[in-house]
Amino acid sequence: MNAVPTEHDTDTWRILLFAGNGEELLILKRPKGLCLPELHIPRHQRVAASLNAEAERTWSLETVCLTPLSVSHPDQISGVVRYHIMEVRRSEDLARIAPKTVNVAAVKADAFSDVRDYLAVCRAMKLAADLPSGDAGPFSEFGAFEQISAWVEERLKPLGRNWDHTFHQLQASGSFALIRFGTTDGAVWFKATGGPNQRELAITKRLSALFPKFMPAIVSVHHDWNAWLTTEAHGESLDSGRNPEAWCNAASSLAELQVASIGHTSSILGSGALGTASG
Repeated sequence: MNAVPTEHDTDTWRILLFAGNGEELLILKRPKGLCLPELHIPRHQRVAASLNAEAERTWSLETVCLTPLSVSHPDQISGVVRYHIMEVRRSEDLARIAPKTVNVAAVKADAFSDVRDYLAVCRAMKLAADLPSGDAGPFSEFGAFEQISAWVEERLKPLGRNWDHTFHQLQASGSFALIRFGTTDGAVWFKATGGPNQRELAITKRLSALFPKFMPAIVSVHHDWNAWLTTEAHGESLDSGRNPEAWCNAASSLAELQVASIGHTSSILGSGALGTASG
């Protein structure tokens, strides 16, 4: 019998669920005032993937994650609440679970049961004048997923492959993204990184050039996003089962890569990898 998850096994996120390119937002009306919905996801798991899965289970909605927010209470006593901005893939679906709309721009702070919800809405809709600069990034705007998927589709065409409209989003923030896109011939992975992992693209390109046997093929690079698209490596995914042989093979391949890299130290360090001082 599977154990029922407890509050100690889950993390709670308050959700800013938008539709209509940021023009519609799901807000709940409760006796104590307006509030944002909450989703509870397994602890120590990928947040974006877990939130999308829970939104599907709870609301039967296909969603994508945009970026997380942390909001403090003005009294500096009540603590910080974690929020995540999400979008509905099909705008009309939000009306199915929330047929009545509210003009959020006209709602005042005292209409909310928790002022932090109001502050989160302001930040998400950019109604506040003091948006933190850390929220900025190539994927911090509504419609970011559509921009990414359109670019992926464009880059797949020369390969004779098409996106089959399935995807698995694992990481999402203003400057980070990790998404697996299913295609008519296998899958591809889109990855983008911001600080402090800005150098990962250059390192990945260098390793792919030096050791193509050990690296997935790079399909295309989007320098403005610090992003790249690769084919999916063949073989068994380590998170798909508990086959010890697969883990041993992965460890062996990693060891082979490390040995092969010994003679390329200068080249790898020149791409931005950090070395360790000796002596």
